[in-house]
Amino acid sequence: MRSFLALFLFACGVPAVSDQPETLTLSTTWTLNGSCPPASHVVITAGAESVTAECRSGTATLTTQTMSYATAVLFDRDERQLAQHTVKLDGSTDAAFTFTLPEGVGTFKVHATWTVNGAAPSAASCKSTKTVRFTTGLFVAGEAACEAGEVTLVDLGGVLSLDAEMRDAGGGVIATVSREIRVTKDTDASFALSTSSGSIHLTWPTATCPPDAVVTASLESTTLTGPCASGEFLFSAVPSGVHALSAQLVNAGAVLSTKSTQATVAGDDVVEARVTF
Repeated sequence: MRSFLALFLFACGVPAVSDQPETLTLSTTWTLNGSCPPASHVVITAGAESVTAECRSGTATLTTQTMSYATAVLFDRDERQLAQHTVKLDGSTDAAFTFTLPEGVGTFKVHATWTVNGAAPSAASCKSTKTVRFTTGLFVAGEAACEAGEVTLVDLGGVLSLDAEMRDAGGGVIATVSREIRVTKDTDASFALSTSSGSIHLTWPTATCPPDAVVTASLESTTLTGPCASGEFLFSAVPSGVHALSAQLVNAGAVLSTKSTQATVAGDDVVEARVTF
C-alpha cells in the first residue's frame, strides 16, 4: 500500500515523505566559573551521538538526528565527572552550556620552588639543567630557568600528581621528581631535584699497548670495546651510586691482562676511573 501511495503521489507531482530522520549539525560552546582543570575534557551527547573535546577549546560540533535535548559533561584527567549541564534545543542548531566547578577545582595557584642536588639553584648546581618544567598528566602547568629556583603555576585545583622535569638545552628530560599535592587554596610546594645519572671516564696508559691490541671494559650490562691506543672510554647515563668496572687487554684473541676498579657517581658529575695493564 505504501509503495502504491508513493507512486500515486509521484505521478501527481507531490513529493513523497522521506522515511529518513532529519539530521542537524549542532554547534556547542561552554563556559565555566573558573579555569579548565589540567587535561580536562568535555563530552557532548545528543541522542545516540556524542563528541569529545578538550575543555580549553571551548567549542565542539556534533552531527546528529533532530533531538529535543543535548547534554554536556565535564571530566577531569582521571575521568571523574566534575560538572554536567543539559539544554533544550527546540530545533536550534546552537547550544551553550555552563559548568559550575566544585569548590577547590581549577581556580588556584601553586608557588613551586626547588633545590638541585641539595643546593640552591645556581649556575654551578644547575650545570646541564637549563629549565624546570612542571606537568600534571598531559598538561604543562609552567616552566622556568633552573637558576630561577621558583615559578608560579596557575589554574590548578584538587588532588594533583605534579611532576618537575629537569630539562637540558635541547629540551631532553634529565630527571623527574613527582609529588602529590592537594590544592584547595593558593599553595606552596617545594621540590628536591636530583640528577639521576652521571658519567664514568675510564682511562689507561697507552705507552705499553701492543700493536693492534684492544681493550674491553664492562660496567654492569654495558660493554665497550676499542683500540688500546685510544686510552679511554666514557660510560654515560650511569645511575648514582658505587659501580664496579672490569677491563681486559686483548691481543690477537688472547687476554693479556684483566684489571678491576670502582667509581662512585653522585649527581651529573663526570667521575674519573683508571686502570693500569
